[in-house]
Amino acid sequence: MYQTMSLPLYSGSFEEYHGWGDLRAELAALGCDGMEGIWSGEEFPEDLPADLVIGYHLTFYPDWLDFYRDDRRALKRKFGSLDAAARFYGGPGPETLLEQYRADLRRAAGLNPHYVVFHVSDVSIEEGYTYHWLHTNQEVIDAAVEVINLILGTETW
Repeated sequence: MYQTMSLPLYSGSFEEYHGWGDLRAELAALGCDGMEGIWSGEEFPEDLPADLVIGYHLTFYPDWLDFYRDDRRALKRKFGSLDAAARFYGGPGPETLLEQYRADLRRAAGLNPHYVVFHVSDVSIEEGYTYHWLHTNQEVIDAAVEVINLILGTETW
């Protein structure tokens, strides 16, 4: 098992360190093998040593299943409009989500991490407060497996 520190792969995250050697020393002092990186919405620093990135955390939406299923009624209820949902997810439909994951896998592959994290969960804000689940565990697992198979495609990751 790797011991890692989660860190956005964002230039601002690295400003407090005086170079990559300083970050390596901090990771070692914390007993970490490296870091688990997550994309921050900008290009990775060009000189980022890939060996520092032991793991990679894929993009994650806590509440994604209704968007993936294109359940417009549920999206309107949660977001007020389909336009608001599209702004939140970055596009108008399920293919948006799949392409975000594919792009994130390509970013991860460029770093060659030892592992990639994909969360298998779906919890809306409402569910977090009420504990009234809108989808069963089986529905979430089945959809996650479908998404994983679609984003992996025929690539040899």
